[in-house]
Amino acid sequence: MNPFSERKDILNAINRVIRPEAGNGERSDDGEVLECRACGSRSTKVELRENLYVCPHCGFHSKVSARTDRERMAYDPVAKKFCIFLLHTQTVIFSVLVPLLQ
Repeated sequence: MNPFSERKDILNAINRVIRPEAGNGERSDDGEVLECRACGSRSTKVELRENLYVCPHCGFHSKVSARTDRERMAYDPVAKKFCIFLLHTQTVIFSVLVPLLQ
């Protein structure tokens, strides 16, 4: 099993625990078939959503709305750690640069 499939399985398990009532928010356009811009293969919206909007055939990353990206990052522990790292890094850089600029 490749690491992306393992990660997808972990995220799906977490989502089932966090959102057990997933049936309420089902969208009607889930069965819509979309074509990959890179390889031309066809996938449903459900497949793309489960695969974090990455083509399962070629690995092409589709465009994602800001809301979807924030929701994904809210449940991704690696993304959370990276955001915390960026916040701390910016704080250190600004605390060093501000006195130099004055």
